[in-house]
Amino acid sequence: MVDVKRRLFCLATAVAFTVLAGEAGAAEKGGPGLTGDWSGLRPQLAQDGIVFDLNLVFEGAYNPAGGERSRAQQAGQLSLGATGDLDKLLGIPDAKLKLVVTKREGNDLGADAGLNTLQQVQEVYGRGNIWRLTELSYEQGFANDVVDLKFGRVNPGSDFAMFSCDFENLTFCGAAPGNIAGDYWMNSPVSQWGARLKVYVAKGVYMQAGAYQIDRTDQENGRGFSLSAEGGRGTLIPAEFGWYPSSKLPGSYKLGGWYKTGHESDPFLDINHRPQAITGDPALQRDGSFGAYVNFQQQVTGADGGDRGLTLFLNGLVADPRTVELDRQFAVGVSYAGPFEVRPQDTVALALGTTHVNGRVADGEAAYNETALTQMPVQRSEYVAELDYRAQATGWLTLDPNLQLIHYPGGDETASDAVVIGLKAALKL
Repeated sequence: MVDVKRRLFCLATAVAFTVLAGEAGAAEKGGPGLTGDWSGLRPQLAQDGIVFDLNLVFEGAYNPAGGERSRAQQAGQLSLGATGDLDKLLGIPDAKLKLVVTKREGNDLGADAGLNTLQQVQEVYGRGNIWRLTELSYEQGFANDVVDLKFGRVNPGSDFAMFSCDFENLTFCGAAPGNIAGDYWMNSPVSQWGARLKVYVAKGVYMQAGAYQIDRTDQENGRGFSLSAEGGRGTLIPAEFGWYPSSKLPGSYKLGGWYKTGHESDPFLDINHRPQAITGDPALQRDGSFGAYVNFQQQVTGADGGDRGLTLFLNGLVADPRTVELDRQFAVGVSYAGPFEVRPQDTVALALGTTHVNGRVADGEAAYNETALTQMPVQRSEYVAELDYRAQATGWLTLDPNLQLIHYPGGDETASDAVVIGLKAALKL
């Protein structure tokens, strides 16, 4: 009965949103948001130097095929942010103070339906259904913003390997290093003590580097507002080179990498350099960990440099095979903004991606199968495709029905393909 109610809830939500989208027509983006201008207070505060960024994201998902059972689930996040222009407020030139608090809620379809995927089918789920301090940062520009320094409670994914979160599958969402090294590269909503220095070396060309304390207890429930610096177990040091071409059609090109200090567990060997899957002894500890990534995005068609047109993207990364269970991820995609004259703000998008299980993990699983009475899957690669239609229903509401296909869920080549029907709604409050 509970499962039926969940399905009906997701279906009713989808129908209601679709009707609303149809009534809205070709809505323009922007505007004050669902809550309006607060009787003139909101624009007045913005003029005085305080800008609010309030958002709500809902992601519903249902799997008609694949997994251990068919289920419908929903997850969401409320984000409350404010940025203060300290030049207007306190007379400090080129300075900003930013505060972001988030609350996640809901359930994971992957766990409920037994999909056993490597990447979540609802990217907004995770890190606990709790309130969190996601950012409390001070940002200072120097030399007419040629140099920019930011520090405080931040996370690396807000500045390095940045990518949009328009898709619902995590394979195509956010800073990709957090998808395969997420126990120390912590994307939003988790924050950690850190700093980033960015320098523009030419027009549209920058270099940046950062340092972030690694405190795995920041991921735990009940630690959402912890400001402690006592639990550090190493430092994440990312660096990035980026270029924004000065052309009518926007694009971005990023090359980056990272090094992590401290110890990480070997995914295959134990302390005696034997397969841990067989011996069950503690894992061998490795010094340091590293990785590298690319992120390319370019609009290739569009009238007079307008928003309407075709955009391509490529994301790729590799991580240290000595220390991670997932060592590679690649994704490509295409989106077309303004597919119809009557819907100039809508977007059609298709993405294809794969996440690879470290071959040393597969070696451990194979070694276990040689001696065990019960067999476990030997994991290889998971392949994902997602097709979206993003409707700009109103100035404050985007609706994104989508279809996901997961081939070899969990990298298990014996597992049946999974099909997920999703609905993502993003509301500007």
